[in-house]
Amino acid sequence: MVDPQTVADLLAETAFASHFSPHVVQALAGLAEETVLPSGAYLFREGEVHHRVYLVCLGRLGLEMHVPGRGSVRILTLESGDLAAWSALLGEGLMTASAVALESSRLLGFDGPRLQAACAADAQLGYEIMHGLAKALARRLVATRLQLLDLYVQQAPQFEVRRG
Repeated sequence: MVDPQTVADLLAETAFASHFSPHVVQALAGLAEETVLPSGAYLFREGEVHHRVYLVCLGRLGLEMHVPGRGSVRILTLESGDLAAWSALLGEGLMTASAVALESSRLLGFDGPRLQAACAADAQLGYEIMHGLAKALARRLVATRLQLLDLYVQQAPQFEVRRG
């Protein structure tokens, strides 16, 4: 187990938790467990039930989905401050993608049900965590929209402009 103050310092340096109050950072530090993944290791796989949510502190993870006829396709790269397996925080645990370490990575893991219970028991903790989760999901939605726009532009038919 890592020293809670070291975990609190690590948390406070991430984009996800940088705006959290000291109370919330300390509470999260007490719930966190460190996970270190070597490059190429999977954190979880698409279709698995997984009840932990992770905060990437160092390194990068690739989120991949299986696409029929194409195999595994990377849909997003997670970096420091990004969340992985956030659905575990919402009481669901079915993974819709796989997460693989693209380089040696250090993460903080939180048991989803335990973190939910802590959020329910402490309104400030619950508010700040859910606010951080909403901001993280908004960023991911923007990234997805940009990917779709790029895909559309790459595959859009080229039209000839006729002057009449």
